[in-house]
Amino acid sequence: VKADIEIFIDKSYINEEGLRIDLYKRIQQIQSEEELYSLQEEIEDRFGKMPKELSNLFLLALIKLKATKIGIKEMHISKNSIKIKPNTEEYLEKLKSKNFFVKPKKEEIVVLPSVPTDPFGLAISIITLLSS
Repeated sequence: VKADIEIFIDKSYINEEGLRIDLYKRIQQIQSEEELYSLQEEIEDRFGKMPKELSNLFLLALIKLKATKIGIKEMHISKNSIKIKPNTEEYLEKLKSKNFFVKPKKEEIVVLPSVPTDPFGLAISIITLLSS
């Protein structure tokens, strides 16, 4: 899962480089939603409310967990579209049934929002639909 949206740990939030690197590693190694929420809580208890860019990093980790669970091999999230691999007939039919604007390509499905929307929210909605 990749995103063209700012996701990072700002120096002003966690000043020490070693702690930031450790946190990136811990987020990358998360295996369950429970672990993810526990780490979020730990970070906010220790450093205070997370900036948007770090919240985005946790959202991306959540999306990766959910996408992997339902067999999505690749997902690319941008402000204007979401690309999903593999392109399967089942995925296409589910997306079309909920009036998502989709452009099937050879190996991927491109989902375009009908109105400006939060790309991470759209990605979670798509994964929820495809897992049903």
